[in-house]
Amino acid sequence: MVKSPQRIWIEADEECPYFYEAHELHDVEQDVIEYVRADLYAALEAQLAETQEKLIEANDKLIRQNEAFFRTGAVKVKPLEWNEYVYDGQAEDWSAEAATFGVCYVIELYNDGYNAFFADEDLLRYDTLDEAKAAAQQDYERRILSALETAETERLRAERVWQPIETAPKDGTKVDLWVVDPLGEGKRIPDCSWGWGQWIGSKGLAAERLGHKATHWIYRPTPPQE
Repeated sequence: MVKSPQRIWIEADEECPYFYEAHELHDVEQDVIEYVRADLYAALEAQLAETQEKLIEANDKLIRQNEAFFRTGAVKVKPLEWNEYVYDGQAEDWSAEAATFGVCYVIELYNDGYNAFFADEDLLRYDTLDEAKAAAQQDYERRILSALETAETERLRAERVWQPIETAPKDGTKVDLWVVDPLGEGKRIPDCSWGWGQWIGSKGLAAERLGHKATHWIYRPTPPQE
């Protein structure tokens, strides 16, 4: 009985495709596409779903911690400043900008109610203008809370602890990655950031290519003090 490989890599050439196994990749120069055996892929999907659930729980916990901090009164979020637009003597539209996040909140009077548009959210409907503005303020505060750096983040920066790649920041922050090749050999790639749906190194090249996978990340060391 022939044992099928767990992964294969196929040339991105529809006219004359050829597949490779992991030990052959060091001689490959053209672009290849990775395929995972169906049973392994199902297991990987289950692991990914579990990891995503844990990340959502961790993010919710972080937001709750930040909300508790805000309730102490030490820090308050500045209220949104609304612009009112009047047509034929009646106010019909309102807008407020949150430049920090590139978000614009828009409320419009429509059929004795108020339609609200919050960034990438679906259309929301409210009975009163106050309800719509309160919802916009809540969304604005949620975005600020999720962007706050916590004591745990500060600790990771100071101790430079390797973390699972699923927890890496994808807001443009530069970090170092630990990348493993198809043969299981790993190496550190410095100064990487997330962009265009992938990890990019300091030279503008994809950190994950030809079967290489990023498994962990770490904050860059603090520059020396002059």
